[in-house]
Amino acid sequence: VYCFRCGYNWVARGSKIPRMCPCCRSSRYDVPAKKDYKCTSCGFQWEISSVDDKCPNCGKAISGTVEQPRYHCNQCGHEWSSRVEGKPSKCPLCRSRKWDGVKMNQHTCRKCGYVWKSALERPKKCPSCKSQTWDNDTFKLKCFRCGYKWVLSKNVNPDSVKTCPSCRSRR
Repeated sequence: VYCFRCGYNWVARGSKIPRMCPCCRSSRYDVPAKKDYKCTSCGFQWEISSVDDKCPNCGKAISGTVEQPRYHCNQCGHEWSSRVEGKPSKCPLCRSRKWDGVKMNQHTCRKCGYVWKSALERPKKCPSCKSQTWDNDTFKLKCFRCGYKWVLSKNVNPDSVKTCPSCRSRR
């Protein structure tokens, strides 16, 4: 069934004619308005008089010409069809405005544990702690005696640490 008011195309549940359009709630959905219709397959415009009219240029039925485009979000994988004309501004599931762009890479900072998405393959620094060595392995140590916590330098073996830098304890 085709609605001439909003352009919505749907399949009726039973054999009875629906009372109204499920999209715009118009009870006069089956009465064509006096305006030109554009065929989506060939682009020809003409004034229609009934639901059964076909495009004079290509012969396609008016109810078959209106197809809602399907969209796919590259960020979350959600697929949907928009009820409004034009390209959607964001994905209805993940709310990403870059739904049709390149899939964002997910990164985790090994210093602070912050997780973020970026289009870059390897960002320069973590947006949370601003560390430029966010992707290097780090060893965090804690003294059992005083509770002091510290991060080992880049080239230091964790097994070589003998004492706490704060209290000089061997534990």
